[in-house]
Amino acid sequence: MNNNRKKITDMNENKLHYKLKRTFALSLASAFAAGALVSCKPIGSDTTPAPSPENSSVPAPTQSATAAPSEAPSEVPTEAPTPTPAPTPEPLAPAFRDIELPIEVKYDYFAIPEEVLALMTEGDRELYRRAALAFFNYENTVEIPEGMEEHPNLWRVIDMYFPLFFADVSDESIVEDGGLIRWEYESTAEEHEKTIADFESRIDELLSEVVESDSFIMQVLTVYKTFTSDIVYNGCNINGEDPSGPSDVPYVYRHAVNAIIDKTGVCWCFARAYNFLLCQIGAESLTVHGLRKGDSAIHEWTVFKFKDEWRYADPTWDIGGNSLYFFGFTIKTRERDGYPEKDVSVLEGKTYRASEYFDVSGKFFSALYNGNCAGDNYKLDHENGLIVFYDVGYDIFGGTTETKLCTYDPENAKYEFFD
Repeated sequence: MNNNRKKITDMNENKLHYKLKRTFALSLASAFAAGALVSCKPIGSDTTPAPSPENSSVPAPTQSATAAPSEAPSEVPTEAPTPTPAPTPEPLAPAFRDIELPIEVKYDYFAIPEEVLALMTEGDRELYRRAALAFFNYENTVEIPEGMEEHPNLWRVIDMYFPLFFADVSDESIVEDGGLIRWEYESTAEEHEKTIADFESRIDELLSEVVESDSFIMQVLTVYKTFTSDIVYNGCNINGEDPSGPSDVPYVYRHAVNAIIDKTGVCWCFARAYNFLLCQIGAESLTVHGLRKGDSAIHEWTVFKFKDEWRYADPTWDIGGNSLYFFGFTIKTRERDGYPEKDVSVLEGKTYRASEYFDVSGKFFSALYNGNCAGDNYKLDHENGLIVFYDVGYDIFGGTTETKLCTYDPENAKYEFFD
């Protein structure tokens, strides 16, 4: 990673425009449909109370032995047995990541958090590994092992953690038949190698502003700033055609790779791309999607872990790189945006209610998403580990001035205002 610090001068939207920005963001709808919600009950330990001990009767003293002490009970009460705790499951990540690729790559395409691996089926996990190995070998067929036919979230997870796959494979070419999964590459073997190299070069660019000596959260913010500054929302198909137009113009399902390479896409492209970038700097990350109350609009955003708690970040609603209103927010904030907690899910082919597995209630970053510490633009002060918010003024000749409004310490959630 490049340790050079580039001066960031992206302009932020005025706080007065916050409601307009959120209203516009609420109109963005993704095209995919969420599956049925499934809740899982936690497994508890056996807490059946032990039977009460029985005490023997104590004989009364005789007249000739009035000074003798009473006899002790003949039976001593036994302690209740300690419940046996449920066994801790073996972590899945070590075996999942134990794979030797045929070529050397710069980035980690197996950085799936343990919590996500646990929600994937055995077929999801094994076929992910096989598809990745086949891709790097320029092979286009994998066998579905017996007993692993269930892989409902395979392609969703590949898009989230191995977006490179869709840089050279189209959805239309993927076929599952007779215990096999086949696909077609859009390039020759030589071009395939270049596709991999070009993708990793683009990741280099997106991570080039990250300073290795920065705190973890400053690195997370740096990636957010760089990525949201470089993307444009586009709900059209890959050819720029409106999907509501003629039926002979196919709507192409966009992927995270479109946001990374083409710098365009829709909400799930941005959420999954940011998720992938976070994983490359060592973060635990995933995406969730929610159904907006009152209609069928689905929206997808990113979840990352900081200080052992999960936080939301929505790069789609912070496009432009000049806002942090949708960074570090909570499920209650998302509900105010129109997405009830009960309708927020993780994964899609087989869905799980996100709240059953990921608690996103911590208000650590509340000064940002509540607008208490904000301005017309922000910059990252790497030297002091601060976010600096400015108010921007304009004169009649088009010049600009910047007035520092406040600084925010993202490591300790402290902010300071300036006159």
